Amino acid sequence: MIFAGWDTPLALLQMEVVQREYEGHRVPEDLKERITALDGERDAMNFEAANTLYGALDELPKDPPAPPPHLSGRPTATSTEDPRTSVHLP
Repeated sequence: MIFAGWDTPLALLQMEVVQREYEGHRVPEDLKERITALDGERDAMNFEAANTLYGALDELPKDPPAPPPHLSGRPTATSTEDPRTSVHLP
């Protein structure tokens, strides 16, 4: 079997935090501090610590989806309005 690349459990956990934040999820500061407190060399292959912190990430509440545009408070054109002529200024 050929591996194109791999990373340590700790590095994958750190990348997971970045990915979740990129997707709009809120990761509490205390959880990020617990992850960054792990030593990059000593804890790189610490599966137990990584699994525990992955579990903490999985237990975070899901962020509510963004409201549909018509409920977001932003003006939208109705089906009877011509969007080229109906101008809504803030």
